[in-house]
Amino acid sequence: MKVTRDKISKVAIYLRKSRVEETETDLLNHRILLEDVCKENLWKYDIYMEKGSTSSQDIEIRDAWTQLCENISNYDGVLVVEQARISRSLEDSAMVKRVLIQAGVYLIIHKHIWDLSDPIYSKMYDFNSFVGSMEYSETNHRLQLGKKMRFLQGKWVNGPAPYGYKYNREVKKLEINPVEKETYYYIKHRFLVDEWSTNQIAYDLNRRGREAKEKGEKSPWLTRKNNYWKNKTIIDLLTNMVHLGVVVSGKEKGSLHKDRKGKSATPYQKLDKSDWKVVQGEHTALKTPEEHTLILYRLQKSRLNSVSKCKTRKIYSLSGLVVCGLCGSLIGIIHKDTDDKDYLKKCHYKDAFGVKCPNKSIRLDYVEDALLDEIKQQQTIVEQITTVEDYKQELMRIRNQELSELKDRKLKLERVLKVIYDSYEQGVYSVQEFLERRKDKEEELETVRVSIDALKSREEELIKSIEQDRVARYKAVIEEYNRDDTTPERKNELLKGIIDKIVYTRAGEKGTTFNLEVKFKA
Repeated sequence: MKVTRDKISKVAIYLRKSRVEETETDLLNHRILLEDVCKENLWKYDIYMEKGSTSSQDIEIRDAWTQLCENISNYDGVLVVEQARISRSLEDSAMVKRVLIQAGVYLIIHKHIWDLSDPIYSKMYDFNSFVGSMEYSETNHRLQLGKKMRFLQGKWVNGPAPYGYKYNREVKKLEINPVEKETYYYIKHRFLVDEWSTNQIAYDLNRRGREAKEKGEKSPWLTRKNNYWKNKTIIDLLTNMVHLGVVVSGKEKGSLHKDRKGKSATPYQKLDKSDWKVVQGEHTALKTPEEHTLILYRLQKSRLNSVSKCKTRKIYSLSGLVVCGLCGSLIGIIHKDTDDKDYLKKCHYKDAFGVKCPNKSIRLDYVEDALLDEIKQQQTIVEQITTVEDYKQELMRIRNQELSELKDRKLKLERVLKVIYDSYEQGVYSVQEFLERRKDKEEELETVRVSIDALKSREEELIKSIEQDRVARYKAVIEEYNRDDTTPERKNELLKGIIDKIVYTRAGEKGTTFNLEVKFKA
């Protein structure tokens, strides 16, 4: 059954780049074309445009499509340049078809209006989905085959050129970057000849490049993106096999992205070095095999020395609770045999230039005494909240404040992750850089999500929380804490029951003056 155009008054224009090689200009041309269709038919319209390339994304996690689905009831049709612009996946195409039929919305492909609830249009849509999926699979197969052939010829096929090289697109090979080469040789000399640690090298380079960076200028001593070096970055640079004049493939397999096509895709995993494929490259080497072997030997020796210094972790009363008030790092605790006392350690953090955080050490019993005073003061404050309603309002205020902060943090992390994925798609990050950045942010995001869920469920348990007497909890902690038979492990357990963290600051030269800021649990 043919659909007449007068049945349509408002449409949603959906735009996306379905191929990596497409540009913003292509998207603009599609927009002009579809807007002209709307003007010709006197249709009102809203535009939903995906940012970046979404060729490898499952449709339900695309931002613009998700928003369109939320507003689908506002439209009579969804207008696209071609069916493949929605998806070239059979699974996603079936989901789109279901959404449009359930909403009673037409699919408009340029100037052709399809009612997918009609058997004829439904079969046409399914056929086009099948053809699009086959074309996508075949194109992807040819791309992968071409990439493999170029790799076997020793050409570079793994994204941005490693530090020390630049990629010549005309001859499709790596060439020496003269500026980065000199910095690389400097790093290698400091490590192999002067026997500097990777941390020392990073601090030295950052100090050399600091003045230029602060002026907003590019420095040859800093990373390619003019950022400060880190210990991990120096290690990755020194161990990179590409500098041997070879190209490497097969370091990992499976899907790097959680939003890659096909939910049955093989999960990402690193492969053992014995499974790597190494081919002599066409580019010039920046280090010899002997230098590479010596680098690996020195790094392994350094790791073994670090491991040998580690002892079985002992639990102290304040273990895992004290953070530095100057830099936010977790502060450890140590026992000194000279006076048989426990001490908070000096803050271990160093900035990009190797400058140590000035937060100093102090005897643990001094901190414990001050902490118990803080708990008693908090007990007094709680005692002033005399009614159940006051208590409820206080808990709700704290909860809402925490929830708001967590939601803000969640939004920021989601934006950061999107930038990381987009940057990887565009070749800005290497696989290793992408994985490191993604892992840190996804772990932090998961922690935030768990915290949000916990806070939301706390609302249901609020009445139960009101029945618990916080004053009694504080009294119980103080009483048991001061008993001679209470172990450090038990003290730690008691404190973690009422305290989130203890912010400690002591940057003065003399005396035992310090500052504590105790974050109590609600």
